[in-house]
Order: sequence, then structure tokens, then C-alpha cells
Amino acid sequence: STPALLHMWESVPVHRRSDVVLVGNGLPPLDLVVDHNDTSSVTLVIPHFSVLKVGDWPNIHPQTPPTVVFGKHASTVAHLLSRAGIPVQIVTSLDQWYVSAIRKLIWASAMWLLCHDVVDNHEDSDSSNNNINHVNAMNSPMTVEQVHRQQGGRLRHLVEHELLPAAQCVLQSQIMESMSHCDDLKQRDEGRTANMENNNRHVVDIGSAEEVIEYCIAYSESIQGAIPSKQLALEELATRNGVFLRHADIPQPMHHALLQTQLGGPHALHRALDNLAEHDATLTSPTTPSSEQKSFLIHNQNLGLSFRATPRRRRNDQTKEGHDQLIEKKKDLHVVVIGAGMMGSSIALALSSSSISSGQMIRVTVLDRLPLHVDGETTMGS
Repeated sequence: STPALLHMWESVPVHRRSDVVLVGNGLPPLDLVVDHNDTSSVTLVIPHFSVLKVGDWPNIHPQTPPTVVFGKHASTVAHLLSRAGIPVQIVTSLDQWYVSAIRKLIWASAMWLLCHDVVDNHEDSDSSNNNINHVNAMNSPMTVEQVHRQQGGRLRHLVEHELLPAAQCVLQSQIMESMSHCDDLKQRDEGRTANMENNNRHVVDIGSAEEVIEYCIAYSESIQGAIPSKQLALEELATRNGVFLRHADIPQPMHHALLQTQLGGPHALHRALDNLAEHDATLTSPTTPSSEQKSFLIHNQNLGLSFRATPRRRRNDQTKEGHDQLIEKKKDLHVVVIGAGMMGSSIALALSSSSISSGQMIRVTVLDRLPLHVDGETTMGS
């Protein structure tokens, strides 16, 4: 996830950040991607292979799309992957890498929805019809190749009429932001005015719907038998489907309907859409070691867990002095535990007990949907 990526970035010494290799899906924050030379400040990898078990060789199919590599250590990474039999393509521009990244994002956003949207008869619907069939809870999820065989028309409609138009907006926005970010860095480093004319130098195209569908088929065939994790997709909703949903000016009725089915109804979908705005508002840029933001660990030996606490500035603590005073108050901490089941109650009790023995005052609040006087039950909140 993006927050985890930012925490990782903050832990890397500044002089070693250009040696970082990011392997994964999605669009990493611009501060990690672009330096003042309009090139990647890290090495970026879009993987098109799978390793089913630890110690196994990568699962490669003749139609597997090449793993796309860009950045400082692209040649070294390509050599290592090629030795394992993985086809690799080194791209020479950030624009090309963005095209590959967003194509992979389309696959990651569409396939899990259709794999887990099991219809009554598994019959393909007409591509012009985006009505969602009733879900048969008795059926198991489909594999990615089953979706192409049995739900190809629905996949084509979702990609061609909804995700691809939104993806083109995402691509242009990402490129414009990266170029603008680069100009800002140049202006800061060199003290000159940014050349905004370069921001309109060209338009990059993801490709036709047919090309994107062919890519989705090729990648799916390379991981035959795979069923994308619904749990992981929901956890990554903001950086998967949310990337396209943020472009609300592009009508996406089928996309919304599929998400509504997986999330559990219209209210859940509305909450998810609201959470996207909250996610964007709370997301911070990577900080340097000189940043004022400080965090500290609360370790509990009984639980074997460590909690990282990052103080946030209150409205009346916007000055550096107010922030420093807030840091100094870390002996008076407040922990909120969600769920009063076995785990939640154990954590709350252990934290309260540790505050007595250590002298570090920890106020613990337990929140749960069910009454807390019901003993010995596992609750929905936990």
C-alpha cells in the first residue's frame, strides 16, 4: 500500500534512495518516481510473473507479457530476471513505464471483480449490456481464464467503456503531474522559472480497447488457475479501483455495480467513495530526516507486539513549538482498540496493565458494536 511504501522510503538513508528497486503494481507517489532531471529517482518494475511457493521457479507461460523495467538499475534487474527465464522489457522513458503500469492496474482492478462476481449460470452477457446478474452464493469464484471464456463480453464492456477512458485521464494526469513536479524541483534547485510549455509537449496513449484486452488475456493465461484475492483487493481499493473512480466525470455504472456487489450494498459503496477523498487528504509525502514529524514505538512484551505512534498536530498546535510540546507529552498516551472480542479485550487489558508497571500513562478506549457486558463472545467489531 502507499502508506507502507512511504514508511519504507522514510527508513532508507537519503544517499541510498536512488538504489531502491520498487517491484509491484499501482502508481507510486511522485516524490519516489521523479527527480529534477525528469527521470526516475528509483528503479521501477512492473512484474508479469508469479512464484507459487517459496523456493519455486517463476511461473512462466509462452504468452506471458514481459516484465517492464525502468530506471537507474534497469539493466542489472533485467539481467537477474532473465537468468530465471523471465522475459524482460527495458523502457527508456517514464511515459512508457506509466503506460505499462496503468495497463496492469486495469487488469488488477477488473479481474478480481469479475472473478468474484459469480453469476447464476456463468453465461456471458452481451457486451452492450452492463446489467449485473444476480449472484449465486453457492458457486465458487472463477479463475482468471474462466472469466475470459465465460464473461468476456462483460470484461470488454467494463474495459472499453469505463476503465479505459478513465485510465487515459489517469495517464495524462500522472504525466502532467510528474512533469510539473520535475519543473518545481528544477525551480527550487536552480532558482529559475519552470517552463510550463513542456507540460503540453505530447499526448501519450494507452492503446486501443482491443490491445488492452489482448494484454489482459495474455497475462491471465500466464497465471492459469489463479483467482485474485478479494481481501487484498479490498485492502488496496484506494490504489486499485480508486485510481479510476477518482475520475467521477467518466461514467462508470458497471464498475460501480460490481463494486457495490462486492462491498455489500450501496451504502458500503458510498462509504468507500468517501474514504477515497479521506485517503487522499491524509496521505503525506515522503519526509526527509530533517522533517519535524517524529514517531516512536510502544512495545508490549506480553503481547509480543509493537505499536508505532505518530503524533498529529492539533489545530492549535500548528507551530513547531506546539508540535514539540505534543511530542514531549508522549508519556500520556491514548489508545483506541476496535473490537471487544478475545483479541481486542486482551490487547486493551495488556496495554492498561503495562501502563501501571512502566509508569507510562496509557488511556485505553475500547469500541465495539455490541454491548461490552456480554462475556465470552467474539463480536463483529473484532
